[in-house]
Amino acid sequence: MRNVMVFLGITLLVLGVVSVFTNLGLDSARVGVSQDGVFAIDTDGGFQKPVLLTGVWNFYPNRFIDPDDIPLEGRVSTFVPSDWNLGNETEFWGINSGYGSYHVRLEHVNPGMYGLWIDTVYTAFELYVDGNYLGGAGTVGMDAQSSKAQFSDLLTMFEVAEKSYVDIVLLVSNNYHPVGGIGIAPIFGSSEQVEQLYTRSVSLAVGLVTIFLTSIFTTLFFHGKLNKDSRLIYFAVFCFALALKVAASNSLLGLFFPNIPIGVVSKIEYLTIPLAAIAFSFYWRRVFGLSVHRWIIHGFQILLALYILLILTTPIPIYYPFLMPIIFLIIGMGLVWTIQVSLSHMKTKSPPGLMVFGIFVMLVTIVMQAFYYEGNIPNIFLNHMAALGMAFFVLVNFHTISYRFMLAKHEVKQAAQELETKVLERTQQLHVANENLAWNASHDALTKLMNRNELMRRIDTQSFLPSFSVVYLDMDNFKRMNDMYSHKAGDLVLQSFASKLLKSARTHDMVFRVGGDEFVVLMPDTDSSGVLSFAKRLFLEMETFCVDIAEPLHMELGIPLPLSEKCRLTGSMGLVVKETGTIDVEFMIQQADEALLVAKANGKNRYELVVLH
Repeated sequence: MRNVMVFLGITLLVLGVVSVFTNLGLDSARVGVSQDGVFAIDTDGGFQKPVLLTGVWNFYPNRFIDPDDIPLEGRVSTFVPSDWNLGNETEFWGINSGYGSYHVRLEHVNPGMYGLWIDTVYTAFELYVDGNYLGGAGTVGMDAQSSKAQFSDLLTMFEVAEKSYVDIVLLVSNNYHPVGGIGIAPIFGSSEQVEQLYTRSVSLAVGLVTIFLTSIFTTLFFHGKLNKDSRLIYFAVFCFALALKVAASNSLLGLFFPNIPIGVVSKIEYLTIPLAAIAFSFYWRRVFGLSVHRWIIHGFQILLALYILLILTTPIPIYYPFLMPIIFLIIGMGLVWTIQVSLSHMKTKSPPGLMVFGIFVMLVTIVMQAFYYEGNIPNIFLNHMAALGMAFFVLVNFHTISYRFMLAKHEVKQAAQELETKVLERTQQLHVANENLAWNASHDALTKLMNRNELMRRIDTQSFLPSFSVVYLDMDNFKRMNDMYSHKAGDLVLQSFASKLLKSARTHDMVFRVGGDEFVVLMPDTDSSGVLSFAKRLFLEMETFCVDIAEPLHMELGIPLPLSEKCRLTGSMGLVVKETGTIDVEFMIQQADEALLVAKANGKNRYELVVLH
């Protein structure tokens, strides 16, 4: 990308230099004098390329001639392009009313379709070819009240029949701008050539405006997404001013907004120059950290601000004469800045060489266009030079900003991914912790069975339908075991009993530890036969209970358990069944507890069944 930018910059400079000598494909007119004394251009029977009609024209000061009957008297010679308000010629001609007529003759024009492109800034005109009106811009008049300029180009086509010459007449009036007359020479050629040239010029201007507008929106996007860096705002204002300048200077405002007042266009065209320079000065200081003495830069900004105020509050005859001094002031400051960044780059390699090259290209193109204005160089390409140089600088900065944005975006994305990973890990940890908390709150830590709190919660939140059974049970002789062999031994016994209890229960049965050695089993969809089957399964498991726990007790605690007939670790149960009607679980648990007491009173290691109706 860097090499592409350098190539574009070098190409731009080369094109600018070449265009000075070749006018980018335009031929030069060859002015002579016809037999009747009229200044004429000999076409030699045709054109290989469009011709810029520069040179000596016939001029009729303070007079609108009849295009059908061009007089020989009262004419003087004048150079096109030129300003009728400058030099001794003004005093000799007595041009003070702001209107006149221009005439030039094209000789030996072959029959065919031809085109004329006329760009007369701030000047009203009417175009006649061989006495036929072909168009114009604004309204011509002999005074300021009747004359109305329009900021627009004229592209017209006409057919030339078999004839020895073609007369071109322009009736011109200008009571608005200090520069009078034809400021830009018309372009003549075949209709295809002139139309292509006009299209290329307009397309170039539209392309430049598009670059600047795109840079504005992209910069503001960066400002919103990257950070609130004020440098991006200054750069966006700089691009906005450039977009308006190109649109105003190249008649795009008049092309897309035909009814826009010329006073508004002129203020936009001149206002954008100091506005862009001020925005650039702030951008420069923030980006490069290089500045001249503060009084110099402040003075520079104050002068530009005063010129902006002058443009806003006065008519163009007052603020126009200050344009070139302001431009050369900007060029001078630009030269200082260019030297600064060049020296800084040579010492520290900062700013980047591409940025230094972009500043150099922009300064050179501004100087080239300044000579275009100051020297009246008849060159249509140079009219775009400053805008092209600034567009190149904008693209260089856009490349730099984009690179920094993409780098920052990558860093932000990477940081976000790392943060997201940490958040996900932390969320998972919290989820596991919450699950553990919820499990600990609802389960017994020793036996891993649900606890009394969970039993109460389920009684409150769940509804049960008949048939429904409740089992209340505890271990026989557990206290004696606990007292004789320690609480650790008791814990192992409870864990083993809970395991056999779960093994005896079904998948949908709910088993709870509600006390030291007391347990409750809720059995949905269970009638009398079902609960009795559960009791039998548990008693069968308990037959080998002492044998099963003997090895864990010996291995973990070194406790030799007595023979099974002396172990006497059994279980007693109270069974309550409700096969019809409303289920009151708390009442059934109470009944099961009472049934358990009856079973123990009747000899332990047995169950007592109660069927509720």
